Amino acid sequence: MWGGTPARSGAEDTVTSASCTASIPASGAATLGFTGTRSGAPSSPTAFGLNGADCSAA
Repeated sequence: MWGGTPARSGAEDTVTSASCTASIPASGAATLGFTGTRSGAPSSPTAFGLNGADCSAA
């Protein structure tokens, strides 16, 4: 993971911004990413959120 610090609590995964991306100005941008693996059948997330607010998936 780069650009943030991951954490897991039960089935919930969160990413906290890194100090270099903690404050993003209006119309600014930040990049984060991860490389991962999985096992078993894939499943779709049931909810999304950003800064504590719910988001919807298209």
